[in-house]
Amino acid sequence: MMSSEKENGTLIPLPYKGRGVGGRGGERTQILSRRSKLEQKQKNQREETKMNTLRKMMAVVMVLGMVGFVGKLYAGSTESLVLIVLPAVNYSVSITSATDGQSYDFGTVDLNRTTLSERPAVVSNNGNIVSEWQVSAQKDGGNWTLGDSTGTQDAAVLKALFNAVDGGVPTADDYNTANGSTITVSAKRAENNSLSTTPAELTDIAISTQKDLFFMLHTPDTVSGSGQETFRVYVTAVAP
Repeated sequence: MMSSEKENGTLIPLPYKGRGVGGRGGERTQILSRRSKLEQKQKNQREETKMNTLRKMMAVVMVLGMVGFVGKLYAGSTESLVLIVLPAVNYSVSITSATDGQSYDFGTVDLNRTTLSERPAVVSNNGNIVSEWQVSAQKDGGNWTLGDSTGTQDAAVLKALFNAVDGGVPTADDYNTANGSTITVSAKRAENNSLSTTPAELTDIAISTQKDLFFMLHTPDTVSGSGQETFRVYVTAVAP
């Protein structure tokens, strides 16, 4: 409310002498202004705190990332190498004949007759590994050929059987009942073709094992000459 004075009987308004600019209204404005500045300062401080916290979190993440990266760079690794070795394996057999060490002589035999070897050739596994044996035969001299029958001229049949050392001399029936005892130029695996009185014993022949080897020969029905005939028998050690 404004004050007044009388001049010449007329009221003259006088200015209000309040505190500060504008009196009480100006003081309220200043208080509001200071409060607004304080609130803005507090807001700025909160924002600054948030930014500082965010900066710290980003720094931690960066450090952890660098640690992981360095860990990958310097992590231990595993490598390998191949070692190669070739064993000195020797599949081998030795054959010793009871007659002269290297051969067996059937002597003089009539045509179309069967003759049996009475003394064996001894076959030994003198290699350094378990083996099985293959047997084959071919003409070594003369005119005769080896086959499954004697129906043609100069055709002879040769059969072979393994037996245990000192196991006895096989009979003709032993040869005839043994499946596949006939031998020719085609090698026959002793195990698969029963070239034995006991075929199972020819499976996985151990080192230094010995077997007696016998033969049965059936001479041709007819021949083209009277000269001596010879055949060579091969025993080959092979992997089981």
